[in-house]
Amino acid sequence: MKFIFVVSSILFGLVVNMVVLYWFVLDTNKRVATLERAVVTVSSQQGTPKQQETRDSSLAEPTPSRIVSSNTCANCESDIKQLKTDVSTLETIVSGITASWPNTAQSSAPITSVIKEVTVTFGSYDTISKVYVDAPGLNAYIDTGNYPPIAKAQFEATMRIPTANGQVYAQVFDKTDGHPVWGSELISETDTAYIKQSGNLSLPSGNKLYQVQVKSTLGYQAFVESARIKLYFK
Repeated sequence: MKFIFVVSSILFGLVVNMVVLYWFVLDTNKRVATLERAVVTVSSQQGTPKQQETRDSSLAEPTPSRIVSSNTCANCESDIKQLKTDVSTLETIVSGITASWPNTAQSSAPITSVIKEVTVTFGSYDTISKVYVDAPGLNAYIDTGNYPPIAKAQFEATMRIPTANGQVYAQVFDKTDGHPVWGSELISETDTAYIKQSGNLSLPSGNKLYQVQVKSTLGYQAFVESARIKLYFK
């Protein structure tokens, strides 16, 4: 999730920068076009040298409006060159940002491969039953189709018998299909809590309800704590 958040933040920042730079380019192009039109207008008002010689002497003195136009566009050509340089610089910046834009197809591909392990936690339970009983609340639905390809699945639990009399058993029962999950049974016979781990479980496809079951062989209080199924992905 952190990776997705970082990628989303980078993409958002780049989009904002692109919009701002795009606006600057458009604004600068408009200014260039305005100045070029001003140059054309002044040139058409001034006319060619031959036309100026044939004008009436009464028009020799420039009108105030002509004075304003001449003064306003005295540096039009240099301004246009500078603006064109600015546009070129902005276009280079935009091209550089576009080239460094993250490829979402490439960046999203490793996300699933980063997740290597998922733990489905059930909880804890104690019993004095000599036969397997369902541990209330220690169950969960697992749909293997919602995960990447599973390389291995294991059942784990911390187990103990305070009196050290008899043995404590725990297993996972498939409530949907009505049978124990083969290879899930764990056994402990000490008063010290140890983590027990099953071999590789073969979880069937589809959405199944998995229930933890516990028993104590001699009827002494037995504890199963932190029961969980771990899924390891390819």
